[in-house]
Amino acid sequence: MSKWTDVRDSIENDVKVSGIDEAVKQKLLGELTNEAMPAAECAVDKLCDGLRTDSEGEDGWCKVRDAVVLPCALRGLVWLCKLGLGHTLQKTA
Repeated sequence: MSKWTDVRDSIENDVKVSGIDEAVKQKLLGELTNEAMPAAECAVDKLCDGLRTDSEGEDGWCKVRDAVVLPCALRGLVWLCKLGLGHTLQKTA
């Protein structure tokens, strides 16, 4: 099984056994921060590299979209998620 499947199953089992409490929330935030975000960053980096490579054969708006707009939007989304998770962990720790 994949690592994500193991994480998901672990969270589901915790919820079934103890319900949603602060420990479950902390575990979920920890898993998202330590496991899911690095994987998401890696996937976004690979996608952005592919977009930039593909933009070399494009013209006009498609070139700008693939070289600048989509990579910035994707990296911005990951940054916002990391920022939100970080602030949530600080407030609840």
